[in-house]
Amino acid sequence: MGYPKLLAFVLSGVLLASCGGGGGSPSLPSTTPTTTTTTGGGTTTTPTVAAASISLQLRDVNGASTTTLALAGTTARATVVDASNAPVANKLVTFSTTSTLAVLSPASGQALTDAAGVAVVQLSPASLTAGGAGTLTATATVDTVTVTKTLDFQLTAASLKIEALNVGSGTLAAYGNRSISVQVTANGVPVATPVPVAFAASCGAANLAPTTVSTNASGIANTTYSAIAPECFGTNLAITASVAGAASVSGQIPVAAAQVANIQFVSSAPQLIYLTGSTGATQAVVTFKVIDSNSNPVQNQSVQLSLMNSAPGVSLGISGSSAPVAATTNSAGQVAVAVFAGTIPTSVQVKAVIPSNLSVPATLSNILTVASGRAVQKAASLSLEKFSIEGFNLDGATSTVTMSLADRQGNPVPDGTQVNFTSESGVLVPPSCVTSGGTSSCVVNIRSQGTRPSDGRVSILAYLPGEEDFVDANANNVYDAGEAYTDLGDAYRDDNEDNAYVSTDDFTVPRASPALACQSRIPTATAPDNVLGGDHGRADRCDQVWGTADIRRQTVIVFSTSSAVAFGFNGTAPNKIRLSAPGFKVVDLNGNNPAVGSTIAIASPDTGCSVTTTQTTVLNVSFSKAATVAGNAGTPVSVTQTGCAAGNTVNVTVTSPSGIVRITPLTFE
Repeated sequence: MGYPKLLAFVLSGVLLASCGGGGGSPSLPSTTPTTTTTTGGGTTTTPTVAAASISLQLRDVNGASTTTLALAGTTARATVVDASNAPVANKLVTFSTTSTLAVLSPASGQALTDAAGVAVVQLSPASLTAGGAGTLTATATVDTVTVTKTLDFQLTAASLKIEALNVGSGTLAAYGNRSISVQVTANGVPVATPVPVAFAASCGAANLAPTTVSTNASGIANTTYSAIAPECFGTNLAITASVAGAASVSGQIPVAAAQVANIQFVSSAPQLIYLTGSTGATQAVVTFKVIDSNSNPVQNQSVQLSLMNSAPGVSLGISGSSAPVAATTNSAGQVAVAVFAGTIPTSVQVKAVIPSNLSVPATLSNILTVASGRAVQKAASLSLEKFSIEGFNLDGATSTVTMSLADRQGNPVPDGTQVNFTSESGVLVPPSCVTSGGTSSCVVNIRSQGTRPSDGRVSILAYLPGEEDFVDANANNVYDAGEAYTDLGDAYRDDNEDNAYVSTDDFTVPRASPALACQSRIPTATAPDNVLGGDHGRADRCDQVWGTADIRRQTVIVFSTSSAVAFGFNGTAPNKIRLSAPGFKVVDLNGNNPAVGSTIAIASPDTGCSVTTTQTTVLNVSFSKAATVAGNAGTPVSVTQTGCAAGNTVNVTVTSPSGIVRITPLTFE
């Protein structure tokens, strides 16, 4: 057959096949993809249009296909082909996945396909503790057609473990440093990615730095502990390392005790204590502090404390014991010990030593005084702010009244010692007072009111429990039989100032004393303590035994009249004044000194006669009743005259504190 006929035959065959003509089989097999659809009307076969596609695969480190994400990472491969199944090169593929489970590298999740149409990224666990199942998605666009492929994968959390905690060996010296390290593994292999490790110390946690460290490429984390916290010296501290998802591990570091450098005396509170049974404190607490060479406190250090220079009866630690006391310093490096007073006045010190290191110098406390605490008669004093007030005619004039006290060694009586007062007239506000602030004294006020004594002299008595004076012949600070003492009789207020108790006139402090005559007294004592019965003591009310008694003092305040007059010195009459060395005195209408605060002025109405004085106020002085009766009370005033002659007049003007004015004329002679 010729060539033209053969070509015509082939074409006719093709056309017949393309038309599906006839019921027989085509002459050539078809290569076009088809889709067959069966319906109620029959079966229809249609050609399928080819499209671009993307496939997705995970490969492990050995290149084998896998769906399990490895700890060391897994390679994700996406292959892109076009409609003819040909690889598409240089095409952007975007990968994405569940961020809580896995992360992509690069982080953008984007890569270009190579000549084989393959794009590659690295897929790694998001953390060592991440676990579960996730989905990886790859997406690309080929000729405006977006193709996507997903692949599910499995992820198992790594098994983390802290290995080889290294806290060093041996004892760490105080103020020394110690390097600490751990290694973290995952599934038995040192972690290559950083893992945070938290370190903690059971003592001195602030001195562990840093406290959180990430592992290096070898899975190792390092930190340093500095033994600079005094409270950690001499202890075994624990170092703990923790990692999320792994069991924590611990190790111990023994820290040496700090070397004692010195003992410091801190305080004695109070510094003055009183005999057992006294009103005041009978116990003091003495405190010392042990420090190292950096002046930091040393805790848990044994210290021995003992008494020095003590008299019998003083106790240390517990009442009744004078033996040394062993004590251990607290977190502040301090030890404290109680000192108890006995029954004998003395002074004492406490010594502190380090028994395990006698090369450290011993330290003594300040001197602690053990005073009797009981007031004695010879040290008591009663004083007035004003010896005379304008109280005879006026209510409400006042003066303070102060009782000052001391024990037989001259030490202050304890705070809280109460003094009682009683007065012949007026009112004492308050009727008693207590010592405070370490002053060993207390104050009340006397106020004018009520019925006044006719002479304006008001007796005030102050009294309190104390002990009788004695002469300590052998200087042992205690009374011994045979030593001289003043046996104090029951105290009384001597209203008529005759230095004797008169039951019809005087007030007595009620005491159940025996009716015995007072026989013992200290003859060298000054008045009024050298009389039998003592100052204002009833000579018929003594117990004839040295011991406790009421300490008492009396004073007299004058309720002066508001008006005051002047009397000339050495004149032939009270209203006369000498030209030579002229002078006068000012008294109230009862012959007492006028009220303190009164003013004095003089002037002469006569021409050529000039008078002056430097005494322009009433003196704050006290006069006995005898002196007053004798006419010796009052404020003396000296006068300087110029050009005066006999018969000239000097007008003396006295103005009381309330403003009452009285003028007394005196005549020169």
